[in-house]
Amino acid sequence: MEFNPTVLQKYSEGRNSFMEERARELSKTALKQAILLKHTWKKKIFYKFFDVKKKT
Repeated sequence: MEFNPTVLQKYSEGRNSFMEERARELSKTALKQAILLKHTWKKKIFYKFFDVKKKT
């Protein structure tokens, strides 16, 4: 089997784009989770501050 640089380059490019896509997805979900976490913390502080029981 001979060494083919173009195949290797294509493979690495594909891999990089795949990794970039994964990273983008991960960062999106992380951002969403961070926002949710922030939101829940604000709620907790709010409820503690006003001593309000959550209506379930």
